[in-house]
Amino acid sequence: MSDPRINFAAHSGRCVGLDVKAIQRRYPYIMQLTDIQTKAIQTILSAVSDVFVFSRTGNSKSLCYYALPALRSSSVVIVLSPLLGTKKTDIQCLLPIKNNRVVVAFQSVLAVYKLILSDEEEVLRVEHWKTLPSSLQHREAIRCLIKISDVSFASGSLDGTIMVWTSHGLNPSREFNFIKKYKGDHHAYPFSVQHMVAIEERYILAAIGSGFCLYDVIKETCLAQSINSHYSKILHINFVYNGMFVATCSLDGTIRLWGSRPINDEVTGNSKSVLSKFMGSSAPNSHDGRSRRRSGDVSVFHPVLLGECYGHSGAVNAFVDFGYDGLVSCGTDQLLLLWKDGEIQSSKRNDIIRQMLRWNVMQ
Repeated sequence: MSDPRINFAAHSGRCVGLDVKAIQRRYPYIMQLTDIQTKAIQTILSAVSDVFVFSRTGNSKSLCYYALPALRSSSVVIVLSPLLGTKKTDIQCLLPIKNNRVVVAFQSVLAVYKLILSDEEEVLRVEHWKTLPSSLQHREAIRCLIKISDVSFASGSLDGTIMVWTSHGLNPSREFNFIKKYKGDHHAYPFSVQHMVAIEERYILAAIGSGFCLYDVIKETCLAQSINSHYSKILHINFVYNGMFVATCSLDGTIRLWGSRPINDEVTGNSKSVLSKFMGSSAPNSHDGRSRRRSGDVSVFHPVLLGECYGHSGAVNAFVDFGYDGLVSCGTDQLLLLWKDGEIQSSKRNDIIRQMLRWNVMQ
């Protein structure tokens, strides 16, 4: 292989001819193969031992998709893609929606593809269904996609805009947090949407810059807002502790817990609604909340900082909630940290000590 742009190593055996047209007839989603991809698949098919293929970015990134169906069933393909940047054709997010369709985000562009299973050849094909016109697109790259319900989903972008779409026709139905001058100083994009969570098929909890907001999709209102929640951008947000708190983790290396000061157990602890636990009497379904809306008060609930978790030496990328058992976080320091409720753990330790004392007395 004389092409300097692609290298083959650990190959033994003689190259065989590759019938590209035969592969395309068997696998219709393969539209065309470049010379480099053809040579690579040739080498893989004729190899007796393992094959290592090295290619620069933009040369044959899709090689794995072309090579996979052509390989023997006992073969294994490992793809390493250390990309330093993204292009306008790179896929940022994927979201499955009803009727075997997938929403794909290419930078600021949204497109929908249909998954079709051919009965004759039993091959799953991917067909382009629709691409939104540029007038309906985000101004900057889309950072996240979430499903709200079976009939709607939402997209959040670098410019801070959150758009709600209908799943059937892929039409925009709502828009939140539109900011005219969104780039900020030195193009830092201080209002970018980093992460979103859908709640009860109606509400959106979104990490926007270094703060977060809770939106009511149906009424098109902001229910809760915290502007400067961290010193840096929030990377992940979700409800934790069985919905009692909202947890945020950030580039500043901390995890913070947010909520309301509990008034009584009837409003917070015993409520089944996630919003009632988090917002207390300010929740939309609470008695006080209904009375305020009848009187015309549309004030926004501002969550209170209830706790802060230090432990990571770098940015905290994400966390996973385990209810009352705690949560696990991961960061750029390559650590997994387990966080537990100190009061619950202290109570458990006291119970164990009492049982041990009773057992010693009986002995």
